[in-house]
Parts: sequence; structure tokens; C-alpha cells
Amino acid sequence: MKKTKHKTESSSLRSFPFFIAGISVCLLAFILWQETSQNRPVITPVPDDLTQREEDIQSTAEPGISLAEEQQSVEEPQQSTPTFSFIPIEMGQEIDQELDDIGVLAISMMDGVYHNLFIYHPHFFPLTRLTNGNWDDVAPAFSNDGSKLAYASNQNGRWDIYILDLQTYELTNITNSNAYDMNPGWSPDDQWLVFDSDRNGNRDIFLQSIKNLDQQPLQLTLNQANEFLPAWSPDGRKIAYTSLESGTQQIWIADLDKVEGRYMNISQAPAVVNSHPFWSREGELYWYNNQGAGQNLVSVSPIDTSQALTFMPGSFGSHSPTSHYIAMVKHNRSGSELGIADRNTRTMWFPYQQMTGRISGISWGAHNLDLLLPLLNQATQPMAPAEWSDQSVAETNIPYGRSSLIQLQDIKAPYPYMHSDVSWSFLALRQSLLGLLEWDFLATLDNVYLPITDPSSPQILENWLYTGRAFEIDPAPSSIDWLVITREDVDGKVFWRIYLRPINQSGAVGRQLQERVWSFDQRSMGSPEAYEQGGSYSLDIPSGYWVDFTELAAQFGWVRLPALNNWRTYYPGTQHTIFVNQALLDLDNALLDLYPPEALLPPATNSVVPIRLTPTPVDEATE
Repeated sequence: MKKTKHKTESSSLRSFPFFIAGISVCLLAFILWQETSQNRPVITPVPDDLTQREEDIQSTAEPGISLAEEQQSVEEPQQSTPTFSFIPIEMGQEIDQELDDIGVLAISMMDGVYHNLFIYHPHFFPLTRLTNGNWDDVAPAFSNDGSKLAYASNQNGRWDIYILDLQTYELTNITNSNAYDMNPGWSPDDQWLVFDSDRNGNRDIFLQSIKNLDQQPLQLTLNQANEFLPAWSPDGRKIAYTSLESGTQQIWIADLDKVEGRYMNISQAPAVVNSHPFWSREGELYWYNNQGAGQNLVSVSPIDTSQALTFMPGSFGSHSPTSHYIAMVKHNRSGSELGIADRNTRTMWFPYQQMTGRISGISWGAHNLDLLLPLLNQATQPMAPAEWSDQSVAETNIPYGRSSLIQLQDIKAPYPYMHSDVSWSFLALRQSLLGLLEWDFLATLDNVYLPITDPSSPQILENWLYTGRAFEIDPAPSSIDWLVITREDVDGKVFWRIYLRPINQSGAVGRQLQERVWSFDQRSMGSPEAYEQGGSYSLDIPSGYWVDFTELAAQFGWVRLPALNNWRTYYPGTQHTIFVNQALLDLDNALLDLYPPEALLPPATNSVVPIRLTPTPVDEATE
């Protein structure tokens, strides 16, 4: 058993800018004061007052290193939605019992090139860093008394389960094995941990005594299918988990009081993907399923499986240990949103709000505010995705203040040119990815820039490659299983996630997949169903460790595009290989940033655009 002291830091809050119009200076000041006093935080140290907090946010924002500027703003809530005022708490303050009962969220979120742990509550606790290492910390789980936090980490070059004591900040390696140990959860009495591991081959569910770490983990599931994401019921007698035993991803329950008939498929929905089960304090089971038009939260009583009810959209969540609220995470095109739902009314108590990175895990714990307050004295800025500077040599003699293209060195592509404003972020992404994979995935691209004198692919009406702000990856590594694709349905649109296989397969880099991958090749394998659906899911989850390229690219401002409506019958319509750095521009303005208006005349025939003037590319870009 290894114990170490754990370093903690906090992160500062970022906020979206106000856009307030007025007819006089006095009216403008009044409106600004009103808005400032009610604005909700995203990431900031706790200030002396809310007005100063907003001024500090705007004065300390660092454009160019955060994904926040690339993400879409959250829509204003409807009038029926509650308006929140942030309640700051400070060191030495006596904690109100009501706030202590509410508790806080522990979240694992992409932060630079690693996942770190943060503490947060949108009403009174700013997003505050808990870990800050050059490794990944994921899958947080508060103990029931709120005094400890279990999570998975590869800080020792392999994935183990750790417990952080929030009273002493002592860190204990619980599993300390060479296996892939992941997704811890607590028994109701905090004496045991449940987790999933591949220590006996495929991933199964295991139980570990906290009092006796010398005792070997007890294996709960014993079949050849992958089983993961366990969740212990509040009465201590059942454990829910995700399983592929039936051939598709379903929610199963293990009844600890039974020997015969212990395991039961609770979701019974083979046509959809089911995952991430969790319990309410009353014993109601929740999980998410993918019904093809977005992720939906489904709740069901384990006593009566016929009462499954769709709750509301989301990707996964955590139930409050003391109330009827549910913290919900919803993935989107560029990252994740976080909101809080009222289970009783099925409405959003706190509307979904865009976070600064993709959230991979969340846990709601109570009765621990006095233990977490010291973190607020160690506020730091969020990590930048990487340390780089824009060293591109752009043409300065371009008429009408337009931008230019620069040539990318050591890139194999038909036209290796990129917009001067985004080339630096591409080069930084390439460098970071090379350090993780140990092979240069972005050295060969299908496309980087497409001259407007060249035709676009048929049926692609909006082609970002013309702007110099996009690149198209080479999917060739998929033929040797070094690249896999998963499907995500978000708000009625189909997106794709790219995973890459690093050379180092020890667990020091990447994670194992928890979902089956999508195969476009299946459309041509003779199955009518696969042909009509544009492909199909794999039967098994690929083994090994994988780096989430889509997630990493978003940290540098490069986001994916949704599939077109015709993607099932038209392969280029999948758009799974294209990544765009829009910088808040739409396609028309991105084109005008590069070309004069007269060059963008409507096409007379086919897709070739007449051109009278083109930008002059610069010969070199310094990496």
C-alpha cells in the first residue's frame, strides 16, 4: 500500500462576455450592474464581490489558449427557468448547513492534453482544480460520508484505483496491479469498493475491501463478455453495471443475495446502446441509452422493470446524495455541457452550461465543504493545451486587409497550405499528438486546403477546405486497426469520434474503450441491414489502449462536423475525417476573410467557382 501527499490547485473561472446595448451612458451602466450581479460563473477564483469578479474575468482572459472561445454560447434560459446568483464562500467562513447538505460535484475533465479532477457546484463553489499532474485522473467517486474521493489514475504508468483522503490529502493506491483498473464505486458503508478490471482477461466487476488491502479483490462477474461501469445500490444488495453478455451493450444487475439467478438484464433493449448506470438515494436506477437521435436518460425501478421511463437528454450523470436533483452531463460537438435536473418535475433546475473541456466522469458528494475550502486559497489559471507561440510567416502585402495562406512543412497533402490564423494551432496539435502516439498521424493528410478553382465533392455544398481552416485526416490507419471510429448521436445529428492507437500499450498513454466501434466497411459486406444503415457496430470492443483524437483536437480549437443527411448512402457525407477551426466564423465570412467578394461568384456549371483573384501563399511556416 503506497501513500503519498497529494498536491492540490484550483482553477480560475471563465465567463462569456456580455452584449448589452443602451441609449445612454447611465442606462448602460445600470443594465451592466444588473446583469453582473446575476451572472453565473464558469471558472474563477472566489472574489470579494460579484462585480469585481466579472471585471477580473474580462481583464485576465487569455485568448488563443482556451477552447472556451471556440465553443458556442449557451442560449439564454426561458423566463420560467430560475435565475441564479452566485453565492461565494471563503476560507474561514462558517458553512451553512443547507450548503453542506447540498454538497459539491467532483468531475474529471479534459484540461490541456490530460484529464484532471475538479470540484464544482454552479450555485456556490467555483470550478476548482483538485489534481494537476502530467497524467490522467478520471472516474471520480465520493465516499458516502464525503470524506474521501476514489478515482482511477495512470500516474504510475498503469491504471490503478486511488483514494484521496480529503481530511489529510493523503493518497493511497488501492489496487496497485499491472491490470487496467477503472470506474470505482463505494458500498453504502464505505467499507468496500467496486470497480472493473481486465486482470483475468476481459473486463469484469470486482470488489475490494478497504479495511484489508492485502485481501485480493473478489470477482463478481465471470463470463467472457466485457462488463464495466459498476454502481452499488444504496441498500447494498445490488450492483448495476454495463455488459456485452447479450451481444449488445445492456444494463445488468447482480443481486448479492442470490446465487442462482443472480444476474439479470434490466434494460432489455437490444436495439439501442445502454450505459452508465447510477442510483438515486431511494434505490431507483438510472442509465443512459442511445436511441439514434441523442442520448436519453432512462429511469427504472429495479422492482418493476416494466416501468422504464425516458427522463431527458444527456450522456451520463450523478444523483444528489441528499435531494431529488441529478447532475447531468451532455456531450456536444466540441466538448460537454453540465446542468442539474429536478427528478420530480423533470425540468432543468440549472440549465445546461458549456464547460471548458470534455467531461469523462462525475460524482456528487455531500457534507465535505469544510474539507474542500482550503482549495480556494490555491486558485490557478486553467492549463493551456500546450505551450506554443505563433511563429508563422504570413504575407503582409495582401490587399483590403484579407488574410493569407502559409505552407506547412513536412506535411504530405495535395495542397499543404493553411490559413495563417490557425496554422499554429494545427502545428501544436500535431506536436502534442506525436508525443502521445509516438507516430506522426498528422504527417499525411487527404486534404488541408482546396483552391476554389477545384471542384468540391459532389453533394458537399459547404466545404470548409476552401477556407484554409480545415483539414481532412487520412483514414488509412484504420485498415491495420490503428484507427477506430465510434458513433455519437447528439441533438438529432450524427457525429463521429476518432480513436488512435499509441505505440506504448502499457497503460501510460490512453484508455481502453467502453463502447463498440462503427464499421463503414460493413455496408459492402452483403448485409442488407448494414447497407441501409451505412454500416454497423462491431461485435466486440477492440482491445488495447487508445487516444481520443477528437477530444484532443477540440482542445486546440479543431472540431468535427456532423454527418450529412445522406451519409448512409453517400460515404463522403459522413464527414468523419474533417476537422474545422472556425474561430466563430460562418462559412461565408471565412471565405471573405481569404478571398475578395468578386472571386466568390455563384457557380455557372458543376462545382467550379470562377475566380478573378486568389491569395498569394507564403512559402514556409516555421514550426
